[in-house]
Amino acid sequence: MSQIVRLRAHAKVNLTLDVLGLRADGYHDIDSVMTQLELADQIQLTARADGRIAVDTNEPKLACDESNLVYQAAQALVPYCRSARGVDIFIDKRIPMAAGLGGGSADAASVLVGLNQLWSLQLEDDELAAIGAHLGSDVPFCVYGGCARVRGRGERVERIWHRPRGWVVLARPPQSQLFSGDIYRCFDEMAAKRPAAPYTPGMLEALAQGDGRLLASRMGNHLEPAVMEAEPVIIDIRRIIMARDQSWGVCVSGSGPTVVALVSDRQAGATLVQQLMAAGVAQGLLTRFKE
Repeated sequence: MSQIVRLRAHAKVNLTLDVLGLRADGYHDIDSVMTQLELADQIQLTARADGRIAVDTNEPKLACDESNLVYQAAQALVPYCRSARGVDIFIDKRIPMAAGLGGGSADAASVLVGLNQLWSLQLEDDELAAIGAHLGSDVPFCVYGGCARVRGRGERVERIWHRPRGWVVLARPPQSQLFSGDIYRCFDEMAAKRPAAPYTPGMLEALAQGDGRLLASRMGNHLEPAVMEAEPVIIDIRRIIMARDQSWGVCVSGSGPTVVALVSDRQAGATLVQQLMAAGVAQGLLTRFKE
């Protein structure tokens, strides 16, 4: 009988994203508060005896070869095996792709965690996170999960035990084609327009107080002007969201293009999703913070 491990790979959002400067390696130092959502991909790992790694998915736009981050995650663990190990990886994709929600990173982190169990590697979370840091900046956070302050290039993860609660609307412009590298380059070029004050310290205070409205007011993203420069429709999305009395706060997640809106309750979120889709400015999705 085949050994099977099933996991949920949760989407993440950036409640804050402060970009501190350009590093010598070409990346940027950040200071961000990230938290997981209930929205998640489903990952199934099935052991195989021939030492091969095979990836399959329900998403036709997702490559299943060596370029897929989950394949790279599995390959990164092969040197830790005492004997030849293989795996069939199936990704049931629920998180929108290229949306700033960390779907690929979450999938890769789940493969690291799942294969650690399936292949009996007995690696600690810190070791898995260190391996994940070589795969992508968001992978270490996704290994730990929950809510955390993330610094450096993404490799310094400090857990936050006060997690946000409530309903979240994710609004993504249709047919958006943004790339993180382009957004960061735009950020570097528009110094006069970008925010100077940090958002993260205020968010940490709001989380400690457990005040949902205060938390919403402290959301912010230094990359947002660059994202709006690349996707002007985000201005319209923000306007629709903030016109509603039951929308508490809004900001772009990560390097975009998804706009995150905190809402008062499920009904308010469902109504906002309908309004955004009726306006034709965004594909809306309602979810919750993961508790």
